[in-house]
Amino acid sequence: MSVCVTVLIENEPSLHGLSSQHGLSLWIEAGDTRLLLDMGQDDAFLANAEHLGITPASATHLLLSHGHYDHTGGLPALQARGVSASVYAHPLAWEPRRSLHAGQPPRDIGIPWPSTALRLPCYAVTQPTRLALGVWSTGPIPNIHATPPNPMLQRRNGRDWATDTFPDEQAVVLETVGGLVVLTGCCHAGLQNTLLAAQMVTGTPQIYALIGGLHLRDLPPEQVQALAQSLQPFHLSLLWVNHCTGTGACDILRETLGEIVQWAHAGDRLELPTLCAMEGETCG
Repeated sequence: MSVCVTVLIENEPSLHGLSSQHGLSLWIEAGDTRLLLDMGQDDAFLANAEHLGITPASATHLLLSHGHYDHTGGLPALQARGVSASVYAHPLAWEPRRSLHAGQPPRDIGIPWPSTALRLPCYAVTQPTRLALGVWSTGPIPNIHATPPNPMLQRRNGRDWATDTFPDEQAVVLETVGGLVVLTGCCHAGLQNTLLAAQMVTGTPQIYALIGGLHLRDLPPEQVQALAQSLQPFHLSLLWVNHCTGTGACDILRETLGEIVQWAHAGDRLELPTLCAMEGETCG
């Protein structure tokens, strides 16, 4: 049985006539694991899922990639549907967040509901964590490549605001017979750092696919080009981008890396290689 990833919601208009919004939600089926990575802004991802014949309330794991509204806002609606799965999140995900824009007051971009509203079991992910056989969270992603933080994004620590370094960000890693599949929410911790974290967590060097938001939309084209070139040594088989990547950045990635780069709209479903654990093989 292969691994399947379905985009439940993301930014760009869907090719399937589904709702779109600034946000992300990915449905991951891997053996007996049904993992929901992020839940968009509100309940729109649930309507899309119903249209696609997917039942998010049957999830075995709920994972919040980081504490922004466009990845977490839909969890209360899912909770109201009777989901019983545990939530995996870093404790700092609930710290207040804001974004800064010239000529405008700061805008609240944190989780739009308090942690006290969560009635599900919640595991504090403060280190790499095996969610199931062949399925991992990277835990907090170390800044080994010294990726500079975005000064327009801030997190409050006590009474002070400071540039957000995203200590709560995590990615999902699947160990497949083709190599690692890395799934990201926004990649605020840096693309190279995220891929390196996946390799370190699993001990597997080969990365088959990278899927999700890469937060490249505000970068100058020359920086996106340099990042695309830095991906060439990874020999990816698939780069399935969406959400905060930006369509312009996606075009630049495709110019450098070729047809392995695709935009993943809501409703798109991707079949991936089987988990090593399902084949009785050892990755690495």
